Amino acid sequence: QQAIEDAADGVAVLDDEAYVYIDQTHVDMYGFDSKRELLGRSWRELYGADEAARIEEEAFGALENDGHWQGRVTGSRPDGTTFPAELSLTAVGLSRMVCTVRDVTDREARARELSLKERALDEAGTSIQIMDATRSENPLVYVNEEFVALTGYEPADVLGRPPRFLQGPESNPETTERIQTAIDTERPITTDLQNETAEGEPYWAELSVTPVRDANGMVTNYIGVQHDITEQRKLVRKLTDRTERLELVLSETETGIGEWNFKDGTVSLDATLQETIGANPATIDEWQTTVHPEDRERAADALQRPLE
Repeated sequence: QQAIEDAADGVAVLDDEAYVYIDQTHVDMYGFDSKRELLGRSWRELYGADEAARIEEEAFGALENDGHWQGRVTGSRPDGTTFPAELSLTAVGLSRMVCTVRDVTDREARARELSLKERALDEAGTSIQIMDATRSENPLVYVNEEFVALTGYEPADVLGRPPRFLQGPESNPETTERIQTAIDTERPITTDLQNETAEGEPYWAELSVTPVRDANGMVTNYIGVQHDITEQRKLVRKLTDRTERLELVLSETETGIGEWNFKDGTVSLDATLQETIGANPATIDEWQTTVHPEDRERAADALQRPLE
């Protein structure tokens, strides 16, 4: 008897649809002050008219055929408030049934919060993966839609697996070792890494891995964020190749190159140009002193044009 009274689920017994027994948890859940207020009254008084009709339609046939019914209901309190609950009914005779009910307000609130967070992660516009730090090899427990779009792997293919499957033969062993060391020492890390899609296509990602700690300071998860930088790497490679080819051509023609930083007025000269003018000026003012006096005004005008 005491165990029933102390249980989180409300328990009641009905005969001919009226309460003949009810525990205090059930009484409190539906917003009444005492058991006496409910004994002898119909269960329908604890639900709105439409909800009571729905429960009767769905539950009573199942009770007659199977002897049991379970489902989600919306309970109503005397003050007009409602709450979500899981209701379980079991027939124990021709007219008697046992009712257990559990308030799921907190659980549904957590589910809504989790759904909202997952939607936010899916709409973040970047690949996100969450790993379980409490399990061996830190398996994936969540990936968002951008992860699927970037890697080609569906959640069902990757959840429960360590994320190393993303690495391919072109992945730099030193980089992967630094990532693993950061995880082993519970430190965040950001680095560029070459991975492979599900189709075996290589891609470059800027990967950030961050530990998540609980209230006691224990690492429970790692969050990994991948930014696709494949096109950026291709552009850098293309510019590097062009620069190397240009430098090769210029080296054969003994043409020097100088760069002028408009913001701070500094200049930098390559070796050929330094040798040509016999100086290595650090600023644009120093550079102008290397120009022949008769040409300084014309040179100054030419330098001014890019600024106009």
